[in-house]
Amino acid sequence: SRYPLRIQKVAFDLSGQTASQPVLTHDNPLALTYGSQKLTKRNKTANPLIPSGHTHLLPNEAEMVFYALQHNEPLLLIGDSGVGKSMLIYYLAQQTFTPLMAPSAHVEMTVENLLGSMTVVNGNTVWKNGVIPEAMRRGYWLLIDELNSIDPGVLKVLNELLDTKKLTITVAGEPRIVKAHNDFRLICTMNPPDNPIYKGIESFSFEFMDRFDTVVHLDYLKPDLEVVMIMDKSRYCDEGIVIKMVKFANHVREGMQKGELFTTVTTRSLLSWAKKAKVFPLETAAQVTIFGKMSQIDKQKALDLYHAIFK
Repeated sequence: SRYPLRIQKVAFDLSGQTASQPVLTHDNPLALTYGSQKLTKRNKTANPLIPSGHTHLLPNEAEMVFYALQHNEPLLLIGDSGVGKSMLIYYLAQQTFTPLMAPSAHVEMTVENLLGSMTVVNGNTVWKNGVIPEAMRRGYWLLIDELNSIDPGVLKVLNELLDTKKLTITVAGEPRIVKAHNDFRLICTMNPPDNPIYKGIESFSFEFMDRFDTVVHLDYLKPDLEVVMIMDKSRYCDEGIVIKMVKFANHVREGMQKGELFTTVTTRSLLSWAKKAKVFPLETAAQVTIFGKMSQIDKQKALDLYHAIFK
């Protein structure tokens, strides 16, 4: 077959590298190495905010992500839903024993949620930090997802943080300055604002974008690596079928990029499809993981692609 099973084992053990990619090495007890870049490991603790249970195939672009995290540069990851933007950060936090705070970013998230608020404790009204000052103070990584979908007021807060590595919080009329710990890192993600399938997504000004020292665009894994990842995580053993699944997904993605479809097939959906395909017929599994998320027009186009590939 096109991607023999022996490649699956080798590629996954190396977290996705092939001969043309950087190599991830775990043997250094002090740092995680990917290509030319090293990311310092922390002392292993029982902190519940350290992610666990994650595996990930690293893209070439991860080398620049390593650089930004190691050199304390604000990092912005841009890519379609399901390309692994957040999972990359969860995985790196896990491998470096780094506590990660990742509030769910959405339009209802307010500045108060992120900065903190007055609350009653044992009958006394006291100030309770939100996730941003808490991560800054403790030296954790802070991951803010879907940056271009959140309250504009949050962006004003981030402007100050990006410019000065400090945050001003007003408590009972008095300003408090929160300084970022040297180990604090700010990582944000966003979907491409020029893609019509992401409704309600706003573009940012150049001035705001320029405050991020590193802006990395992530794409879906190359087909051979996506096959590897799907097979390993789903334990679905029919390599020929998985190759066709990935081929189908890439045709849908190309249609979306050309404006022929207003939907996509994410790696996350592929993985769910493969897991269900171990139990149910292939098309039945696709109905609930792929086609059920589409409009009727897109669904018919996708079904035509499906039957052409799986004929």
